[in-house]
Amino acid sequence: MHNSNLEMSSPEYLHNAERILKELVRSGHRIVRASLRGNPVYIVTDMSLAKQIFEDARNFSFSPNPITEDDSLTDGVRAFIREGLESPLVSSSYDDYREIRNLFNQAFRHCVTNEMERIRALAKKHIATLLDGERGEHIDALALSRNYWLPLAADVIGLGSLSLAELHLLGDSARVLVEANGLHGDAESVKALAGANKTLIDAIQKVIDAGAAPHNSALGYLLEHVGPERALDVAFSFVLGGIDTGSSALALQTHLLAVNPDQREHFITLSETEQQNALTELASKESPTYYTLRFAVRDTRIDDFDIPAGSFLHLALYSLNNCANPDFDIRRDQPSACPAHRNETLPFGHARHRCPGETLARYLMPVFLNALFSRYGSVTVVSYKRLLNNFARSVSELILQVAPR
Repeated sequence: MHNSNLEMSSPEYLHNAERILKELVRSGHRIVRASLRGNPVYIVTDMSLAKQIFEDARNFSFSPNPITEDDSLTDGVRAFIREGLESPLVSSSYDDYREIRNLFNQAFRHCVTNEMERIRALAKKHIATLLDGERGEHIDALALSRNYWLPLAADVIGLGSLSLAELHLLGDSARVLVEANGLHGDAESVKALAGANKTLIDAIQKVIDAGAAPHNSALGYLLEHVGPERALDVAFSFVLGGIDTGSSALALQTHLLAVNPDQREHFITLSETEQQNALTELASKESPTYYTLRFAVRDTRIDDFDIPAGSFLHLALYSLNNCANPDFDIRRDQPSACPAHRNETLPFGHARHRCPGETLARYLMPVFLNALFSRYGSVTVVSYKRLLNNFARSVSELILQVAPR
């Protein structure tokens, strides 16, 4: 398996990724060399090794642009970088990346730490209004999760002055960019990337020009501390990383509780803190990504592998977030919980590359799930589809049949 012939662009790989990752874990492999459309990629399936790579930002960076011209990158990846993610956060050197990442974290802490009660109150009012507007016995849960998450994320970022139509366009553009990880680099896909990129930038620029970013928002903090040009670039990363990823994760969690009625009933009896803790178990079963991408910044040796600069490393979240025990219990912190699991999952990353939005997600996702499942006693999944690419498993359809308690 160390000289694996896994071809990550093949239909067989895409449709059997979970089976392949399970087999890698079962076979005891920590890291496996595969190929992505003929180019090398290293799949990491071991928790301690993944954490090491998250920590080692100097050798394994999120920022691929310094190596954009490297022949090991596919046309699709180059298109994704140039047309979809052209910003200082992605195109920086390691030292610049570290500075911007720190700024990113500071801005997020500023807009969340002292505002959480206001944001939570807004979230509870917002989901109640959305549910009050539902008519009939069928709910489009994907649309519901997006309509819940989008304005809340926009409020935190500082884009709340945009109209609902503009916010939906913003969300659609973020989705295009997130899903573009599976690109083959054809002309139409690159054109779509460029259009989505421009939509995001124009929307943020509109708020900056109007002076409409609240002081207590991330964008307001950035404008005060680093000026409009840098603020726009960092806010772009907030939108890209938060809006579609958040709504996709919420839809996955909704589906998971919908098909597990015993866990659904457990969930609505938990305290708010316990519900936040339950997200770890939900994310371990239904993570919106198969992988977290990192790139080798320089030639590196790890776990007996010589990894050339420019190579992909895929931290395989599916395998990292799943133990061998098939039992599913959102209250894993109890003494009787699965001893192999112990909540050692990485749904929000680790260390320097940990998602700054983890605190917000742990507070806002349970508000949605609790409101939805407290209102409906009978919940049946009518239709569920996932959109698979090499890296993500976003929900493309989730229809629920419901009846009030």
